[in-house]
Amino acid sequence: MLSIAAGLAGGVIHAMSGPDHVAAVAPLTLDGRRSGLVLGLIWGLGHGAGVAVIGAVLWLAKGAVPIDTASAWAEFLVGFLLIGMGAWAGYRGLKLHRQADRPMPHTPKRRPVTFGVGALHGSAGASHLLAVLPTAGFSATGAAGYLIAYMVGAAGAMGAIGWIAGSISTRLGARFQPWLLLGAGAIACLVGVVWLVRSWPG
Repeated sequence: MLSIAAGLAGGVIHAMSGPDHVAAVAPLTLDGRRSGLVLGLIWGLGHGAGVAVIGAVLWLAKGAVPIDTASAWAEFLVGFLLIGMGAWAGYRGLKLHRQADRPMPHTPKRRPVTFGVGALHGSAGASHLLAVLPTAGFSATGAAGYLIAYMVGAAGAMGAIGWIAGSISTRLGARFQPWLLLGAGAIACLVGVVWLVRSWPG
């Protein structure tokens, strides 16, 4: 029970505390409450899965695999990913502004990409390595319980963020959605640039 409680808490706290997480999820979740909730959950599951894979490798290898090097490069790629997502959101915002109407959400087409983005994000960075360090003190069953609970916690937290973003978009209405997308895109690009500078290899 301790490992599950720790995993849930770790997943929620980690997902909610990173500005990069919000910057990555917000552009995907502005089509409405339900779409925002679903895509937030999927991103969180991907993120938790990425962390879980790193944690499982660390637990099995017991330090024999230089996972920190791979994680550092993954974190560097996250910067480009954020900039790409920001550019995509900006493009959507401009297109929507020109059309002056709100398109129907295309959630199913985005689900695999959303999961993959979350998984790459979850495999990146020292903070994610710290998140899985508790697995070293657990048995195999305890470590598995911790990692699964971590994934559930991260998915729940990001689902909540997605639902909030979608709710804001719904409440403001179609007139403001292009500006929300442009704003979310600009923030994602800014965070991505900061991320690249901060995580530049060497």
